Amino acid sequence: MLDETGQISSGKLILSERAWGELLGRTAAQLVDTDVNVLRYLEQRLLFLRVTMGFALKLEDEFGRLAIWCVKN
Repeated sequence: MLDETGQISSGKLILSERAWGELLGRTAAQLVDTDVNVLRYLEQRLLFLRVTMGFALKLEDEFGRLAIWCVKN
């Protein structure tokens, strides 16, 4: 997942369980049991989906981690 400005590189965002659930519409446990065709549908749906993410920034020793706590579309 990347931001549209390209400022956050792939794999650098931390999403809470709540944010993943809001983004995908199901929990991690539910995803494990989801049919592969539904997972492909989710992949295609997310491909061009524009969402708003609520975030928090934690700074330690001049380094920061960006964590996403909620997702709205």
